[in-house]
Amino acid sequence: MERRDDGGGWTIERRDDRASKNAHRDDLSTDGVASLCFHLSRAATAESSINQIGFNTPPSAGAAPTWDAIIEVGGSQQFVSEGRFYECHSLKGVEPGSKIAFERVLGTHDGSSPNWGHPYVKGARVEATVLENYDAKKVIVFKYRPKKHYRRKNGHRQPMTRFLVTKVVKA
Repeated sequence: MERRDDGGGWTIERRDDRASKNAHRDDLSTDGVASLCFHLSRAATAESSINQIGFNTPPSAGAAPTWDAIIEVGGSQQFVSEGRFYECHSLKGVEPGSKIAFERVLGTHDGSSPNWGHPYVKGARVEATVLENYDAKKVIVFKYRPKKHYRRKNGHRQPMTRFLVTKVVKA
């Protein structure tokens, strides 16, 4: 804060000294505007795990690969590539180790140009192997009304399916 007399009375002016005071911090830029710096080099490395049918599940961390197809699965759309595993909301009636085929392919990519469907690509499918069925991390649902003595705490674990894409048939 700085006080100065401009002839008509005292005025108070706020100076932005955040950059000089906090120059040692990573999350402030030199012009004094706060910015969040996410250091991708410090990202946690994923570890592989053994799933329900004994496959060693490779980690899906790292640089995003080029995609081979976009599929509609479990109520959402996913970019998929051959040889990688993905998670989706629980697929009914599939057991670990079973083979499944996704016929709802929204688009395929052959390396040079994408092929879009209207709404689906005819003749295209994605073949996969179910690795495991599991419950996702618990989410806490807490309802609260201030000053009314109303508090409800509930937990939810979403059933999920992990699958490994084995083949992408492009039409």
